[in-house]
Amino acid sequence: MEIITDNEEKCQLLDRIGSDRSRDPPRADFGVMVDIGGVRDRKSAGCTLERRPITPADPEGVSGEPKIESESVMNTGAQQSGLEAYVTKILALRERLIYYASARGWGAVMTWAHRISGVAVVGFMFFHIITLSGLYTPVRFAAKMDFLNNFLFAFMEWTLAIPVIFHAFNGGRLILYELFRVRDDAEMIRWVLGLGALYVFSLGVFMLMGDQQVSAGFFWFVVFSAGLLAAFVIWRKLWPTANASLWKLQRISGAFLLPMVSGHFFFMHLTYQAGHDVNTILARVSHIGIKAMDSAFVLIVFFHAGFGISTIVGDYTENRHLRTALRLAVAAVMSIFGYAGAKLVMSL
Repeated sequence: MEIITDNEEKCQLLDRIGSDRSRDPPRADFGVMVDIGGVRDRKSAGCTLERRPITPADPEGVSGEPKIESESVMNTGAQQSGLEAYVTKILALRERLIYYASARGWGAVMTWAHRISGVAVVGFMFFHIITLSGLYTPVRFAAKMDFLNNFLFAFMEWTLAIPVIFHAFNGGRLILYELFRVRDDAEMIRWVLGLGALYVFSLGVFMLMGDQQVSAGFFWFVVFSAGLLAAFVIWRKLWPTANASLWKLQRISGAFLLPMVSGHFFFMHLTYQAGHDVNTILARVSHIGIKAMDSAFVLIVFFHAGFGISTIVGDYTENRHLRTALRLAVAAVMSIFGYAGAKLVMSL
């Protein structure tokens, strides 16, 4: 357990985990076990008042409350056109986000974004497994892919890369924060957003070109090796610690999945056939090495997702019996989909 004695660092950790929720023991982000001297809020830790944005209604930034819009401003949606009202709502949401980030720090915003994107990725994985189950009947799968072969579906696939890659890259940031004490949040967040934007832009370019060729065996050898190396480094760093075994496995699996998920999304969109043509898919997964890798990939993905959802359930469910029931339900659902995915890969 890491013991935090510096008051400034205590305040930063309280900002990240939320001073309005009691944890035993307190944790940074969603897992690092720390001791911050028993304090539970900013006041008892001797922290300064939370930072707030300066607004016309609060020029000194000292009122301690978010700006409350006047009735004339709040009701402008009824006086504006549909587009203007929509833009007004977007701007209001941006102001709320800036206020929250100013009060709690962008690290707290990124933590929420990480969890929301994680839940979105879980939904995508369920849909992905259900869609790929059509490979049991190749003719039906081919017909489904022909139906989905249009610009709208391609655009939706591209936008799915945003939460997937953000979650992967931000997970890498969290590992660096928790295990290697890389605590420059502003710099790391810029790297996450910058690399994520570059990845999504590059993916879009390759999807538009649609004619890139790469050896599947060589590509996956490099990506799988990178995943194993990353997992090994985190295992050596983390396993001797006193943290819970499942928590350690969550971080190790996250290190493995960072290159695997990034590589998987990229490979499947280098050409249309790689991820949509039934004959190309069946030929790729017919290799025993690809079968073993894909099966392990599927099982690790659903373990990682299950632990993440269970963590969210534990943080926001007060009733102990309900919390246990929800966690068991999450474990059951993830196990079913993990088994279904691995069985699908091995049986093709």
